[in-house]
This record gives sequence, C-alpha cells and structure tokens, in this order.
Amino acid sequence: MVEAEEIHGVLRARARRVTTDGFNGQWSPDGNKLAFSMGAHGTSGVGIFDSATKETELLTVPGRDPRWSPDGRYIAFVRDCQFLRLSELIAAEREVQHRAVAEEEVWIIKSGGTEPRRLARGGWPSWSQDSTHVYYQSREDKMLYLISIEGRDAEPRQVRACSNSYPSVSPDGQRVAYLEGGSLKVNELTSQLLLAQGPAPLLTRSGVAWSPTGRELCLGGCNDSDDRMGLCIYGLGRSEPATALGGKIMAGSWAPDRTNLLFTLGPPYFEIWSAALDPNVSTIEALGLGQTLEEHYQEMVRLHSRRIEADPLDAYAYSNRAHYYDCLHDQKKADADMRRWSAILSGEQPSDLQFAAPPAYADFTFGEPVPFGSGVYGGEWLDCFSYDGLEIYFDSDQRGGRDGGDLWVLKRASVNDDWGPPQNLGPVVNSPMDDFFSSISADGLTLYVTSNRASAYGGYDIWMTRRPTKNAVWGQVVNLGPTLNTGADEYHPWISADGLELYFGSDRYGGSGRSDIWLTRRATVNDPWQPPVNLGPVVNSPYNEMYPPLSQAGRYSACASLCFP
Repeated sequence: MVEAEEIHGVLRARARRVTTDGFNGQWSPDGNKLAFSMGAHGTSGVGIFDSATKETELLTVPGRDPRWSPDGRYIAFVRDCQFLRLSELIAAEREVQHRAVAEEEVWIIKSGGTEPRRLARGGWPSWSQDSTHVYYQSREDKMLYLISIEGRDAEPRQVRACSNSYPSVSPDGQRVAYLEGGSLKVNELTSQLLLAQGPAPLLTRSGVAWSPTGRELCLGGCNDSDDRMGLCIYGLGRSEPATALGGKIMAGSWAPDRTNLLFTLGPPYFEIWSAALDPNVSTIEALGLGQTLEEHYQEMVRLHSRRIEADPLDAYAYSNRAHYYDCLHDQKKADADMRRWSAILSGEQPSDLQFAAPPAYADFTFGEPVPFGSGVYGGEWLDCFSYDGLEIYFDSDQRGGRDGGDLWVLKRASVNDDWGPPQNLGPVVNSPMDDFFSSISADGLTLYVTSNRASAYGGYDIWMTRRPTKNAVWGQVVNLGPTLNTGADEYHPWISADGLELYFGSDRYGGSGRSDIWLTRRATVNDPWQPPVNLGPVVNSPYNEMYPPLSQAGRYSACASLCFP
C-alpha cells in the first residue's frame, strides 16, 4: 500500500488519470475521443471515452489494442478470442488471462460502432498514412503484412520478415520499429536498412509507439505486477534512451498534436493516465524527470533494499535485487542475494546459509578433450547425443542452411571411429524459420525439436519427427499440440530414457514471470501427453531456467539459469 501510494503520488504531480479499468489507449485524430482496451488482459472489449462528456461507451466485445485510422473513420483492433461473456468483462475481480497469440485476429470497425469486419489472422495493427491499409504481424509465419480495407476479399501482401510480435510502422509509412536481441531497432521498411538501434530494458515485452513527428518512440514494461520500469523514451539521434514516469507502466502513445502522452498503469491498477507535454521540446525535456537505464537499475536496487529492510525473509525481494545487481554488472552482490533467496526458500535463515563442498569423485575423471575437427565451427549449438553414441545433433545459423537456424547431425560408424561431415536434416525437418534445441529418444526413432515455423501456437513450439529405423530419413515434423504448447514460448525439450517424461522450458503464464522448467508425462509411449506441471520454486528461480537435460538413467536433471528475462 505504501508503494502504491508512492506511485500514484508521483504520477499525480505530473499527470492526470483519464479512465480506470482499461489499458493501451489512443486518442482520435481530432484529440476528442479515446479508444482503449476496456477491461484486463484476456477479458477486454474496445471502449470509447469522450473527453467532453466524460462518458464511456463499449464499442465491441471482445477486443483490444485499438488503433484509429488517420482520417478517424475506422478503428483497427485485435480479437484474442472468439467470444467473451459480458459477465467476464464486468466482473469486479478479474485475473489476467493468457490467450494464445496464434488465435489473434485483426478486425476493423467504423468509429461509430458499426460494420465490424475481420481482416486477417494476426495482431498489433498500425495504419498506412492514407487510411486505406492496415499493417499487422502474422503469428503463423512471423511476417509483417499489409492489407487493404477496401473490399472484403482483399489479399494481404508480405512486407518483411519480423519475428517480434509487436512491430510498429512509423506515421509516414517509411520505417518499422521492433524489439530484437535486447535492442530496439528501426529499419527502413522497403530496403530493410538498419537506421537506428538502442538498448532495451530487460523487463520489456510491450509494443513500440511512434510520436506523430516520427522522431521519438516509447516503450513500456511487461504485464507483470512487480515491474516498475516506467516508460522508456527514445529519440532518433540520441544514443541512450531515458526512462520517465516510473511505475508499472505498460504502454504509451502521443496525442496527434503531441500535447500529451497517454500511458497505461499496469496490474493491478489497469488505469490510463495522461501527462501534459510542451510540443516544442522533446518528451523527456517536457516531463523533466528522465533517468538513464543505469540510474533506473540503481533505483530498483534501493526499492528492493527497502523491502528487505522491512521484511528480511522476503525471498523474492532478494532475487529481484539480484536481477538489478546483475544489470549493473555487480555479480558478487547478485550471487550473494541469490544465495539468500535460495536459503529462505529452503527454510534456512540467510545468515545461516552455508554451502557444502562438492562431493569428491576420485575415480571419475575425464581425459584430454578431443576437437570435432574442421566440420564444426563457431556458431553451432550442441543439442544432444544419441543414446548409442553414434549421432550428435546440433543447430546452426552460420552454415548456409535455410533462412533461420537449421538442425544438423554428425554421424560415425562406431564409438571408435571418427565423426563424418555434418549433414543438414533437410527441408522436411527444417523450415525457413528457426529450428533448434533438439532431443532424441532412447531408441533413436523420435526427435523432439523447437521451432517457430508457421502454424505454431505461439512464438516457439515443441514439435517432433519420427523415422522407422536409425538408417532411415526423418519424416514430417508434427506439432505436439495445445496440451503442451501455448501462445507463449516453449523450447528446449528433453525426453527421458523411458520416453514417459518430457521436460522443457517455457515462459507461459502461471510460472515465475520469466522462463521456468515444466514437465509433462504419459502412461505409455502410445498415450497422449498430460497437461504440463511447473517444477516449482525448488527448481525454478526468478531468473530464466531453460535447459533441462536429464541423465540417461532419468534420475538427475541439470538446468541452465540465465540472468536475463
């Protein structure tokens, strides 16, 4: 409650609350009406707030992420489910519902609320300058498309490959901004030339918004009740972004005349606020409270230190502070906080924590490492050995394969022979997208792979391919289905020796907020997989657990914990 009052106190000094029970809003071209996602994530409709009458109208259900056409005649929006009961929309207490990204559809509706019409399967729409076309990202083939709103049978046109789910086209239609590899990037839309690039805060998963002039962009935090990143403002030509309006801010957008900045205060609030701007200066100058990313990380260290002072047994305050220490490259303090976090969860007092010395294995020694030779070089990731020791599966995006990463195999005739040259698994297994992180069954006849190819349920899914014998070629890749895969990312499968347990990493809703290791089981190898279960806080941490290889006996599991979201 103290922190909530602190957040609202800071915001009230610089902004005003426009409406409650909503997120991700945008002003109409004349600046008089606000279209917004009315409700919470997964249970929302498109609402219209009239700034003159202060009244709100429900335009359509379900719906979210509304975007006005530049001429004000239409609103493009996203439907993330086919139906939504009114009781779900108006419930007094709602939890965020995770919807499958693959089910999203782009629709348009006249601004008066008539003639809703489906355009295409995809999400995160933005308009062409002349209001005749809508850009959107296809969740199936990870492409940015452009589709005409004139005529009901318009065919979408591919613009460019785009793996990020929230690309935004600039108001002049010349550039596209998106997140990739921990950076915010801006490319020329036609030539795909990289025009600008800047670091992105580690906790962001939202879409990018352009200012009306196309000279600034803003980026919010993720849909996380403990995220206090604020709003990150980028200026083209400025090397470093600055964070402003600190708090649980998820998304922002400018008024058409650039006189105010809308932003969403995220869970548990779901409120839309507006900060007045001087259109003659930059947004950071107008707000007057910019922080560098390093200053923001230092502030978060102080925040979690206060939480620890108030409650020394608050385990997640230690793990969150460790995250920000890691962002500040203070690994010693980050490690110390993670030891405290682990001790509290295991029932010990942090001050009493001691680590036992690793057991000595006097008879367990390795010989000198032997290189694989010139056939494998930098850029390859070792995925798995076959159980008979005659095959090594790896992935590579540097060997001249297809457009994304490809799966390859090394083979040898016996364990005493040299490895043969790498062999690409070919177009039946590999796709134009990313194919990697594979795991082979004990009998060598089933290969589980990670891919973001078309028809995935989310970004990355787990798929499998089979072959009748060890000397046969692999067959068509098949998705493991919605019981295992979700609209989030599932990756790095590892199958147990008996074939009855499948471990994998996922950032699906219901985990720690980042990537956790999950387990699905089946009674026999011919039975379907059961709904996955999270391995819990003993195994998973607030960092990323992604790689769960099992020993061949199936008694031990190792996991790689990555200190970034």
